[in-house]
Parts: sequence; C-alpha cells; structure tokens
Amino acid sequence: MSARRQTKSADQQVSRSEPQASKGHRVSGAERSVGPREDVRWGGLHVLADDDPRWPHDPVDQARAACAGGAAVVQLRAKLATDRAALAWGEAIRAATQRTGALFCVNDRIDLALACGADAVHLGQTDVPPERIPPEWRARIAIGRSTHTPEEVARACNEAVDYLAFGPVFETGSKLSAWSARGVAALADAVRRAAPRPVVAIGGIDASRVASVHAAGAAGFAVISAVAGAASPEAAVRELARAWVAPRAVSALGFACWMAVAWAISENRRAVPWATVAWGVALQLGLGLLLLKTPFGRGFFALMTGLVDALLACTNAGTRFVFGALFDTGFSFAVNVLPTIVFMSSLFAVLYHVGFLQILVRALSVVFARTMRISGAESLSAIANIFLGMVESALVVRPYLERLTRSEMFLLMTLGMATVAGSVMLAYVGMLGGGDYAGHLATASLVSAPAGVLMAKLMVPEREVAATAAGHVVDVPDGATNLIDAAAQGAIAGLRLAGYVGALLVAFVALIALANHVLAWFGGAIGIPDLTFQRLLGAAMAPAAWLLGVPWADASAVGSLIGEKTVLNEFLAYQDLGRQIAQASLAPRSAVIASYALCGFANFGSLAIMIGGIGGLAPERRGEVAELGLRSIVSGTLASFSTACVAGMLL
Repeated sequence: MSARRQTKSADQQVSRSEPQASKGHRVSGAERSVGPREDVRWGGLHVLADDDPRWPHDPVDQARAACAGGAAVVQLRAKLATDRAALAWGEAIRAATQRTGALFCVNDRIDLALACGADAVHLGQTDVPPERIPPEWRARIAIGRSTHTPEEVARACNEAVDYLAFGPVFETGSKLSAWSARGVAALADAVRRAAPRPVVAIGGIDASRVASVHAAGAAGFAVISAVAGAASPEAAVRELARAWVAPRAVSALGFACWMAVAWAISENRRAVPWATVAWGVALQLGLGLLLLKTPFGRGFFALMTGLVDALLACTNAGTRFVFGALFDTGFSFAVNVLPTIVFMSSLFAVLYHVGFLQILVRALSVVFARTMRISGAESLSAIANIFLGMVESALVVRPYLERLTRSEMFLLMTLGMATVAGSVMLAYVGMLGGGDYAGHLATASLVSAPAGVLMAKLMVPEREVAATAAGHVVDVPDGATNLIDAAAQGAIAGLRLAGYVGALLVAFVALIALANHVLAWFGGAIGIPDLTFQRLLGAAMAPAAWLLGVPWADASAVGSLIGEKTVLNEFLAYQDLGRQIAQASLAPRSAVIASYALCGFANFGSLAIMIGGIGGLAPERRGEVAELGLRSIVSGTLASFSTACVAGMLL
C-alpha cells in the first residue's frame, strides 16, 4: 500500500492545537544544521509536494519531478500522512533536493523539518508563532510565513521570518480558496510593505500568469495543482520555470542589443579591444551579482539605506533652520530637494580635502586599469565618475587633458554621461521615496562605470599610444585652505548647481506645459484625444523600455521617463518616476529597472555643461569635445541601458 494511502490513528496524529516548538521532537531522524540563512535565496519556483489523494502522483514523485524540472524550492505538504510516512517522504525529498541544489522546506511542522534536515519550515497564520521557536532551533532552520492581508504582512515583518508568502493572488481550488483572490496589485503592495524580505506569490498561478507575478516584484511563486495535477509534473515544472526566467531573458537580449548598437556605429569596428569589452561585461555582471544576489549585497543595501536616511536627516536639519515653517508645509522641490545638493556638495568637498576620496578612487582605479587594460587616466576618471560630477572628474586628470587620445577623451565624456554625481544621488533617492532605492542607485552608479568603458571602447576604439598607458595616475592638488574652507567652497559650488537645476526645471516644466497645450489642440483637430509630449515620448521609447526587461504594459510609461531624461534632464524624470511609485501605477520591478535606466547625465543640458567645462580646462580640445558630444550622449545612454539590463537579468 502506498504510504500516502495510510490513514492516521488517533495515537499517531500530531496535535495541531499546540505549537510543535513547545513540545520537542515528535518524530525521530537524522538532524543536520544548514548553512547560514543569509546565504539562502528564496526566489524562483516553489513546488509544493502535496499528499492530497486526488493527485495522481505521490509527494516524492512530485518532488523528484520538481527537482528534475528546475524548481528552486520543494516544499513537503503532508496533511494526511502518518508521522512515519511523512518522515520517509521528507528524507527522500531531502535526498532529491541535495542532488540538484534545490532548497527543501516543510509545511507547518518544524519538528518534521528538523528531523528531515530541511532548509526551512513554512508556517501558516494558525501555526506556532516564530517567536515561540527556541533559539537553538531557530539557528538551524529558516522560516517562511503565510500572509493574506496587509495587516498580516505588517505583523510578519516584525517577526523573525526569512521570507513571506502572500496570496491567494488568483482564484484557486486549494485550501486558499477560503480567501478571496487578492490580485496582482495587492501582491505588489505586499512586496513594498515587506521589503527587504522576499515575498513569494501563491494561489492560482499557472504559466500564463507568471509574468504578471514577476512584474509585481515577487521574489518567487509557489504552485500546487499546476504540478501535482499535471499528467507530466516534470514538463509542467519546466514550463513554469521557463515562464519565470522569460523576463530576465528579455533583459539579456537587450544587453546584447545595446552592445550590438554600439559596435554597429563604431568609428573602427576592426580596432575594438575585445578583451576590454569582455572584462567590461564580466565586471558588470560580477558587480550586479555581488550587490543584488549575495549577503554582502544585502548588507550593502542596508548600509546605503541607513546612510541615506542619516544624510537626509542632516539635510533636513539645515533646511528647517533656513526655511523654518516652509519646510513643514508639504513637499516643495526648492525646499525639499535642492538643499540636498548643497549639503552633499559640501560633504564631498570635505571628503576630498581630507584625502578620503583620493584614496578610494586611486585604489579602485588600479583594479580597473589591470582588469580592463585601459590607461591610467581612463581608469582614474572611470572611478572618479562614480563619486563626482562630469567636470569634477575631468579635474582629476586635468594635467593630461591636452594629451588625452581621442579614445580617452571619448571615454571620459561617456563616463560623465553614464553616471551621476554623489552630490545629486541623494536627491534622486529622496524623490523616489528612499528605502531600497538608495542601494539600487548606488549599484547603478558602480555598474555603469565598466558599462561606460565598454560602450566607449566599442564606439571609439583606441588607435593611438596613450600618455598614461603604463597605469600612471595623477595627484590633483586640493584648492581649499582648510576643512572649513573646503566645506564653504563645496556649499557654494552646490548652490550654483542647485540654482542651475532649479532654473532648468522651471523652464523645462513650463515648456512641456506649453507643448502639451499645443499638442492637445492639434490632437483634438486630428481626432487623437489626450495627445501629450509624454505620450509621444512613451510611444517612441517603449521598445527600448521593453528591451530593458520592462513588461509591455509598463513600457510606454517607462519609455516616457527615458525620453524625458534624454530630451530634458534626469531630475524631471526621477520626479515623475517618484510620483508613479507613490501612486503604485508602475509595477515594482518596472520602477526599479527604470531607476537604473535614468541613473546617468546623458542629456542635451549635460552636453552643454561638458563642452563648457572640459573645453575650459583644455581649450585646444574644445572642438573635438563638441564633435564627440552627440556620440557621448548615445554611448552614455547605452551604458545606462546595459546597467538596467543587468538589473533586469538579476531581479
């Protein structure tokens, strides 16, 4: 008789009325300690191996099919079996998951999970609360928690859990049918509330619905009937797994397309340094994996979030002192954003004066020079652009500006367009609502450095001998007399930048309003209602947004943001993105990808600054800088796009 068919007698049943954590083990078996939970990822496809007798396959067969098909997590759901049968199933499933590297989870029963050596236990709302699990058990096993409402999500975020499951997202025939379908919008809200904890979607999910769950920002999704009820469970798992990676595949396609575009418009395709290109790809993907997929990355995100919160609090203290009651009357760009630029500019000037930035830039530039095989001036400017603006980064290699080769000059310009200054990044994070966006924008700036080098060398390969080819770097004297002078000079420079940004926004927003009035009149005359500047940009850039990995439903909105950033500036685009995030009109994944794509200075206003700034530092090269200007906007945009694709491949 199949173990699944065994019925439980009264003395075999494990009581559900009392938490198992308070009773000790009820079943015996080999126990093992799993690795640190921070090394465990809960994304991807979760297959619940269920013992419901209506399924044609028992839990072990379901689990083996799940492992063979590529499931990330297999969860044993033994509701009807005896303890002996459940333990036998658990040990067999543990062996199957160990062979493929999948994670093994047990539903409801922590005693069974520990006895089987499972990686995790998944607890429902009526199971033992996580805080009642003894610490010695908690140290050996990860914990998931089922949630169905925003209130349950909020409570779970205050519990010691490693991931949350939310649902039912769609109508389902399982026990979750006691709850009405929550919908994709509720899932997206749960993802936002639970951050940074991963959320796994559950309930009524099949291959046709995976894309919408992925777009909502879920780290993974769980299925029961889609696999257990299939004629071929392994084939069903493979179909679901393919559907889950499909959005990432689009991002990978986009990554290749942007490189192909850069190569197609290259000045000399035969001279492309493919070793440098290969290192650029490797560094982009390596940095992306490190910062988005590892415990180090989660620590980095937590550090950046805390740092941004602290810096914004400091900025607010200064702003409130100057503006008084105006600060508390509601959001105002002039009061809530522009002072951030002044403060950060002053802070970076202080860090430069004490030598901190120079040490950091010089150390990282050595890594770039040796891996990507670029000149000392190029590697120094590449790293400097992560922290400084385009003109400040040019100052780092000022003694060599007149002697830079054409390829080096173009790389310097591309990096200026592909990254943003640290002094304005804090303002962008504030406009997006803070949280994980601090880590995302910092990641974007880091990954865009090798991306900028890659695109620059594809479009304008080196054909001369660089003056700093041996890796020589430059010491640039600091013009400040002391720390106070550095802070004052930085604040004044920040004030100039804030004034420039404010003036441009006043002009551009007014011009857009004028354009929309004209377009509305024209659209009414030709029978196209609601014709706007943003709508035109969205239609033009929607294919590009889709290639970043944005679902087509959001492609027009994200394309409009990209168009605004390129034609106008990134401040306006980030402000609009922040509004859409607040209104939840964009799927979380789309919003994150958009934040990467916008993280660069590649626009026509920046080109004017670059020509004036670099042309002023090296007057003899002004004509060449102007000649390369439009190409640098293209290369900077392509670099930002490739960085967004890296995020799309990994998120």
